Amino acid sequence: LSYDVTMTDAAVIPLPGRTPDFVVGTNVRYLMNDRDVDQPTLAARMGIDQSTLSLKLRGKRKWTVSELVTVSDM
Repeated sequence: LSYDVTMTDAAVIPLPGRTPDFVVGTNVRYLMNDRDVDQPTLAARMGIDQSTLSLKLRGKRKWTVSELVTVSDM
């Protein structure tokens, strides 16, 4: 079972092919847009390459707790 998030009501809706890491990436991308933070800036704050962040945002790499703490502090 996997999930996706609608931005209108923040409800988590199961959708085929959506991994938890994809859902996290979708939420992080939403926060980046809301807070006007670009990928290079967030990647630098997280101490990772921009290309690695891009993979995480697309759900291709797993997120760590420490990375999510960094995101929450942006």
